[in-house]
Amino acid sequence: MNKLRQIVLMILVLAGLGTPCLAQIANQTHCGLASPSGGVVASLYYDPFSAVALSNQSVSLTLTRYTGSSTSQKTQQADFYFTQPSGSPAGIQILYQGNNVLYTAGAGGLGVGAPTLSTSGSAPTGTIAFNFGANTNTFSPTVTLSLPTGLDLANGLTFTFTLVYACNGTGANFADVQASSPDILANALILPVSVLDALQAYYAGPALDFGSIGQVTSAQVLAAPATYTKTGYVHVASSGPYTVSVASTAPNPYRMTYSGGSTSTAGQYIPYKITFLGQTRNNASPTFTTKNCTRAGVTSGSDLAISATLEDGGVGKLVGAYQDNLTVTITPLAGAVSPQTCS
Repeated sequence: MNKLRQIVLMILVLAGLGTPCLAQIANQTHCGLASPSGGVVASLYYDPFSAVALSNQSVSLTLTRYTGSSTSQKTQQADFYFTQPSGSPAGIQILYQGNNVLYTAGAGGLGVGAPTLSTSGSAPTGTIAFNFGANTNTFSPTVTLSLPTGLDLANGLTFTFTLVYACNGTGANFADVQASSPDILANALILPVSVLDALQAYYAGPALDFGSIGQVTSAQVLAAPATYTKTGYVHVASSGPYTVSVASTAPNPYRMTYSGGSTSTAGQYIPYKITFLGQTRNNASPTFTTKNCTRAGVTSGSDLAISATLEDGGVGKLVGAYQDNLTVTITPLAGAVSPQTCS
């Protein structure tokens, strides 16, 4: 069972991001980058179970250079890259002209493995450089967001990227930002992620098969129930919480019978019970209370143990292949719930 709702990543690019941006605008002693009043908003759709990576989502960023108190004071050249916090999911890339310009933040906020920035007007591979010239005040590079398959994303997760840059400027008392000690523009790129209900589930483990029990008595079953218990697993992978329920589909639940037999006729059925998610159900107590479970995760998922135990032997029963069908229903949860850990 695989049900997928919309998974939306919204990109808010340098759109009035508060103090870090304002600090660059207010600083009148060196060159800098800041955002204009507008922003870019785009929507991406990500399926964590898809075998195809999301690699063709282009976004246009708009940066503006800082200008000082006089018309001669202005940012001339800038070179920058993006960083993501340590511990961010692996494999995310921001591509510019085919090269990744996203790194994991390390000591001092600089990107681990990032090239040394330049203010000479040329861009080292893995960075974005621009010369504003005499009359251009904004720069709008187009970058491509690339997300690998199988990211284990939680509902409500937000990716926050920081811009690290060096620059030089023109005008008296207008200092450069050296490549050896670049400036950091925090929260320059924000991607809120809404992963609602992508889910996969299947039965795992051995069949719940008791084998030949024609010579097994009721007394033997009652004396050693563990001997007549079989266990399997329901594997669930999900990006969000989900519900689980189970039911015996026989007209007289939790009783096995043979083809043509009756679950209401003595000698033609064998009762059993199941234990699943902390509940034990049999013919006397067949109703399973639906369980709300926390997200299982996409990569490893959760194995939910289910066991079946005989409540009678086969002695005195008509000969036949006895069986019953169990239906396990797993449904993604949408809306406010209070899920519990299920295992």
